[in-house]
Amino acid sequence: MFYGPSRQELTCIGFAIFVRQGDKIQQKNIVCLTDIIEHTSLATAEFFRDILEHVGPKGSLKHISFWHDCGGHFRSYSHIAFLIAEVFKEYKCSIKINFFGEKHGKGEVDRIFAHVQGWLNTYLRKGKNQIISSLADLIAVCEAGAKADAKRDPDHVIWKVHHLVRERKPETQWTLSNPSFQIQKTYCIQVDPYAGKNFDGPLLRDLVFSDVAVGAIQAKPHVAVLQKEPIEDRTWRRGFFTNRNWLQQKPARGETNSILARRDDHKKRHVPKQTACDEWQTTAARLARKLKQRRDKWQRVLQNAPGSSSSQGSSSTSSSSEASSSDND
Repeated sequence: MFYGPSRQELTCIGFAIFVRQGDKIQQKNIVCLTDIIEHTSLATAEFFRDILEHVGPKGSLKHISFWHDCGGHFRSYSHIAFLIAEVFKEYKCSIKINFFGEKHGKGEVDRIFAHVQGWLNTYLRKGKNQIISSLADLIAVCEAGAKADAKRDPDHVIWKVHHLVRERKPETQWTLSNPSFQIQKTYCIQVDPYAGKNFDGPLLRDLVFSDVAVGAIQAKPHVAVLQKEPIEDRTWRRGFFTNRNWLQQKPARGETNSILARRDDHKKRHVPKQTACDEWQTTAARLARKLKQRRDKWQRVLQNAPGSSSSQGSSSTSSSSEASSSDND
């Protein structure tokens, strides 16, 4: 989601986290904001690194299921490799990587964006001169809105607003060197430890679909081989935006600014207007224009004068009668 593309481009990504503890399920909604507008697997990995701390401490989970839409920054071998390397191996639990069907599965995330839109509308309707002119202002508005929602429903959803800050891209990126499946033709990948205990040897199973019953499809597992690839260009794509002219106040009477100062300096210089004609040619052209204007005005007066059409008709009639009489003689 982009907010204010006509001014400053920002990225807003939402995460809905469900943590089960016994018979209770706790929902956490995370709103991430950043000025990085690069929607790639590398940027997605940076978001996941910061969000994983809200999932739970390492070693305390038995299983993690990830659900994504079919965006290219999620449905990629690089993203699969990242989840195996930094979630499966670090948390030491089996993971299941799921993808919703095309154009489906964004209900929970859309609700998060609806809340964000509501926070912004509430702030802007408070009164006049309510402006969100920077990323810091947007974060402050979202934090206030999340706090208000938490007060209204303290026992249901936990809201967090996170600001992703990355000056440079990382030096390397995880990749999957031996995929045995086509990423565009699967919607579910199961990752388990080798022999049930070796988390250094992740076993991948392409289950194809997430709702397949256990044991219905005996997908052949294979050991995933991960490697790191160097990143040549480490500059993030950001919204190239530095102009905030709408924040400048109009100078009061007697005050000046850079624009007025340049104008006054130009007036002092008395720079003559450059023309391709000399003074005599300019005068002659001016007199010719005036003469043409007088002639055009006189022609309009003659055309609009009363009886001008009838006089012309009588003269033509008399001339024709004279011509006919001469012929008769």
